[in-house]
Amino acid sequence: MHSEPLDPIVPVKKSKTPMVVKPKEKAKKNGGVLRVLAAMIFDTGCGALTAFIVLYLWTIFANKRCAVVPEGCSMQLLHV
Repeated sequence: MHSEPLDPIVPVKKSKTPMVVKPKEKAKKNGGVLRVLAAMIFDTGCGALTAFIVLYLWTIFANKRCAVVPEGCSMQLLHV
């Protein structure tokens, strides 16, 4: 079944642990610039790795042109 609702008129007993968590004092922002710099370096590395993988796969699968043949081995047309 359901529990009974609390009566707002009854005073709350004081307990050792507060019900409301007080926010801490202003947090120091020492590593703000370092975090941004580290994130930019990490993003650059990830972008370079992604570009390398994409170009590598492109050379394997999409580059289906014929190989370059030296002139000595080229086909010559026969005029009949």
